[in-house]
Amino acid sequence: LEPASIFSKVIRIESILIQHPQIAYEVIDGQSNFDKLIAGLSSGKAPAKTNEVAKTEKKEEGKKVIIKRFELNSARVACKTPVTLGTMITIPIPSFRLRDIGTAEGGVSFVTAFVDITSSLSRSIVSGVAGAGASVGNAVGSGASAAGKAIGDGASSAIKAIGNIFGGKD
Repeated sequence: LEPASIFSKVIRIESILIQHPQIAYEVIDGQSNFDKLIAGLSSGKAPAKTNEVAKTEKKEEGKKVIIKRFELNSARVACKTPVTLGTMITIPIPSFRLRDIGTAEGGVSFVTAFVDITSSLSRSIVSGVAGAGASVGNAVGSGASAAGKAIGDGASSAIKAIGNIFGGKD
């Protein structure tokens, strides 16, 4: 953070580094918690406030931010989606970096910066979840195949045993 920038119209943040975060990601009715958060922020809808809070708040128009570097490393995501067959799983997601958030515009609102970061994080999570879903699907498919073979082998043995009983063999 450039401390002097706090008093200017554009706050300049050199870097934000987040290490080992635990993130929850859930999809309900086709919409993730991240989608809902981004939609709410993008629409400008703020949570309802009491009259007392609204009277004491000082709204500061025009405050912008530039973030030179944002980095998220070693994140683990607890997720429950249709891709994971409704099972809560924890997966690692790749580290990612964003550079020059708001630089081209001479600064962006904090909400815009947060939406940019959250959108990138969401894309990274979706990529990780898709990979995990493929692994879950492969495991389920392999398990079903093995179960099917075991059932088939068991049925074949049972039929032979019944044949032996009625065929007069042992």
